[in-house]
Amino acid sequence: MAPLQVILLLLLIKLPAFTPLGAQASSSAPATAHGVAIYASLWVWNIVLVLWVWRAARRAVRLMHASSGAASAILTGMERLLSNVRWITILLTGTYIYLLYIPDIIESWLAPTQLLRHIPLLHETAEVAPAILAWLGFWAAHYFVEDALRERTLPYRLAQALPAHEMPSLGRYLSMQIRHNFYLLIPLGGEILLEEAAERLQPTWPRLADVLAPAGLLLILLAIPWLITKVWQTQPLQGELRAKLDAIARENRLRFRETLLWNTHNAVTNAAILGFLPFARYFLMSDALVEALSDRQIEAVFSHEVGHGVHHHIWWYLAAFGGGLMAASGVTVLVQHVALVHHWHALTGDDAGFLLVMGLLAIFLGLMFPWVMHRFEHQADWFATRQIGRMIARQPAASSPFSVASGQMAVAVGGSSGGFLTTDSLTTDHSAGLTTESLTTSHLVGAEVFASALDALIEITHRTRTRAGWMHPSINSRIAL
Repeated sequence: MAPLQVILLLLLIKLPAFTPLGAQASSSAPATAHGVAIYASLWVWNIVLVLWVWRAARRAVRLMHASSGAASAILTGMERLLSNVRWITILLTGTYIYLLYIPDIIESWLAPTQLLRHIPLLHETAEVAPAILAWLGFWAAHYFVEDALRERTLPYRLAQALPAHEMPSLGRYLSMQIRHNFYLLIPLGGEILLEEAAERLQPTWPRLADVLAPAGLLLILLAIPWLITKVWQTQPLQGELRAKLDAIARENRLRFRETLLWNTHNAVTNAAILGFLPFARYFLMSDALVEALSDRQIEAVFSHEVGHGVHHHIWWYLAAFGGGLMAASGVTVLVQHVALVHHWHALTGDDAGFLLVMGLLAIFLGLMFPWVMHRFEHQADWFATRQIGRMIARQPAASSPFSVASGQMAVAVGGSSGGFLTTDSLTTDHSAGLTTESLTTSHLVGAEVFASALDALIEITHRTRTRAGWMHPSINSRIAL
């Protein structure tokens, strides 16, 4: 959720440059003393939010150390609070930019200076600094909750023969959060610098800005996956596991530029596919994920990400966003030209159309987009189950990870603990090839393998099984599928 909130936060400081609101505000900048009070109040509100989160974090740590507290419930409540306060900072920033004219207040301070007004990005930095520093305060508070969680889960990890890791220092933890969430500041800063260069060169090349804008956007879309692999600490995955994952990708004709191990100080248990095009597509797998799962479970997780690529989900995400934007624009046109054709401008002013489009788009992103993404996740889960089933069915009986005996099939899915799951099965003769029976049977085992991976992730991370996220359905619904 945080990267999406970062995108919205950055959009807030970009939109005034090319909307009627930005042009209208310049004539409404408050006087200097009043402007100082307004800008100071923005900092005060963000400081209040930070204090609120720290108080909640102290309570969460006390509950973590109490044996009666449920770790998953405590962690879920804390993460929900972090998400909510980030939304509040975005709302505060938008209110101060659009209604209290913070951009013009800052401009009025910088304009008389000889040096400061020429520093690139200083204006935008001043607008977004209260929110960004507040987020750092939120993460600093959450650091101590994560530390208490690691201490509490130590007996479980030892019982499961999993390595136990110390919590990284607060500085390294905050550095990781900055790199993971604010990497978009780099391409945004580059785009703003290009815009300023085009503006200064406009007398010589009048159409330069029209060329740089779409070219810069395309370059950013292509460069972001590569940028993520550099800003996040990654390294190429090596060894037998890498060969297995490459074989799955080749089988499904999905090309990756690189398969990378993602160093998170064992704080993140996740995997992701990045990039639209094969030459700029990467697969990332976190260190905690590799440590917690067996090779077969990792193959299932990788197959899930391959499923996203095979079904072109990234392109469909863009299509869904574009469809929502067109629908919001269409509804706005209807409202303007049908419902209030004679009175629209008199009642609402020139900015209302833009605000209505943004409001409707926000409703779509908040309500409809999760509906789309949850189904894509289920489709990728289904793809992974069938992929693992096919791989199991192709293995000869002597080296198969499951055996058929007494009407039961057992599949080894555990890591170092060597656990087994069982499921009803049909008697299968692998020497006869891949029959409908053998594929159906192995697909059941593929489902068990994938479900066991989801189970393991929940046990390791202590996240809730029942709560759905903005992008992902709940773990229980995924296992039910």
